[in-house]
Amino acid sequence: MERESTFIKILKTIQNSEELWEGALEQLEKARARLRKVETEADQFRVNGYSEIERENFNLIKSIYTTSEQLENYKNKTIRFEQQRTINQVRQWVFQQALQGALGTLNSCLNNELHLRIISANIGINGGELVEFEEGTIGIALNLESNNVGVVLMGDGLMIQEGSSVKATGRIAQIPVSEAYLGRVINALAKPIDGRGEISSSESRLIESPASGIISRRSVYEPLQTGLIGIDSMIPIGHGQRELIIGDRQIGKTAVATDTILNQQGQNVICVYVAIGQKASSVAQVVTTLQERGAMEYTIIVAETADSPAILQYLASYTGAALAEFFMYRERHILIIYDDPSK
Repeated sequence: MERESTFIKILKTIQNSEELWEGALEQLEKARARLRKVETEADQFRVNGYSEIERENFNLIKSIYTTSEQLENYKNKTIRFEQQRTINQVRQWVFQQALQGALGTLNSCLNNELHLRIISANIGINGGELVEFEEGTIGIALNLESNNVGVVLMGDGLMIQEGSSVKATGRIAQIPVSEAYLGRVINALAKPIDGRGEISSSESRLIESPASGIISRRSVYEPLQTGLIGIDSMIPIGHGQRELIIGDRQIGKTAVATDTILNQQGQNVICVYVAIGQKASSVAQVVTTLQERGAMEYTIIVAETADSPAILQYLASYTGAALAEFFMYRERHILIIYDDPSK
């Protein structure tokens, strides 16, 4: 066990620190000394033949010696490498070999309000790719430059400090999707916030995907009944259209939206209500209204209230659209309402 431990220690010395190189050389000399001792003992046993145990010892030390030679060769290569680069560059090179998928380290904070961080980019990364900080916070790479990447955090990021390591996940921002989201209240990350447990899902969808071309779209031919006589008779809305509801504060824009959702009962229409920057009490009131009228059975509510980070409010509309597209590509009619994108 002692010899095996020595062997493992030698293997572990191939790491990213000059201090460990000295330890490696010390282990190298010990291994060579032990090898010479075993060889001497073997010579003494050759007359009568040495035991199986000594043969195993000899093979183990021989293996250590071979590994030690590899270690010395590795160090010699590194020394030649150091002649061309500074010690700091060597450290960075070794770290990159050891940390697969590492994106870099946090350098500075550009804008605390927007939770935008600049990190040193050591390897390639795609726009919109998710990155993970060492303390678990997830971010999205938005601004890509030659030496820096602008990352927007999907959380408060209170534990992130200058020098924190950042890891590229290789995944573009996406959310899970399924029929189980009907009747639920979720946030911009598609996580339930209604206290009714997790939502099972076997599929996922990118939060930002290319829209269908004009040629592949069907022309507007079927009206969407809002239940409001003034709209349905004078300015009707058709399936496939978009309509902007403009007006001053507190004049009933949200009431128009909720009435439209309530009128879709029995119409085979899936409704997605996206609350952006609303007061939590206002969102709760909408949820209560829809539950009392039985409309939550065909409705999904995506909510990021006024106290949510700006990035999550920004992503809420994309999450709502991704969920709506999931049902749309299954040939279901969809009504999606953004309240209020101006916030």
